Amino acid sequence: MINSAKINSAKRTALFSLLASASLAATPLMAEQLDISSVEVEANLEAVDANALDRWPDIAEDLTLMISAGLNDQMDANGDYDVRVDVTEISNMGATFLSDEGEFNTLEGWVYIDGPDSDEALKKMHVMLKAEELDGVTAINATMVPPDRAAFYDALVMGFATQVVSEVSELEPQWLEPDQAEDNS
Repeated sequence: MINSAKINSAKRTALFSLLASASLAATPLMAEQLDISSVEVEANLEAVDANALDRWPDIAEDLTLMISAGLNDQMDANGDYDVRVDVTEISNMGATFLSDEGEFNTLEGWVYIDGPDSDEALKKMHVMLKAEELDGVTAINATMVPPDRAAFYDALVMGFATQVVSEVSELEPQWLEPDQAEDNS
């Protein structure tokens, strides 16, 4: 008997990969891009009273897959740089304790670029994605249907990953010097 949860997970992974390839393939060519050896995502929500990881336990893995797929052209097993992403907030309209449905509209965190010969991050970037409800008039004979829970999750994860990939893809090695990382925490 086939496990439907595994099939859904495989479909989601395939969808993530396809969407990442399609939407991120247009990354501009740089003089010299970073050679990235790894991408690591952690959901670090210990600083706040939050239950998002109970509702979305695979969010770090899903983000890792999407960001890695988006940076695929820059990935090199012997690369000099590592990308670390620390998701620090998953909330719904500011509330970090999500409902039983797990609805959220804000995904926020930090991206760190680690490089050779440096104990500190060479670059630190803040990333925040917030979905807002559309206020507007619905046309006559039209019905507005909100996305289902999984589609909304997928859209937020993909949007966050796209923003991370965009920021990292624009960096060039000569721009990354030790002790030059902005500390905006």
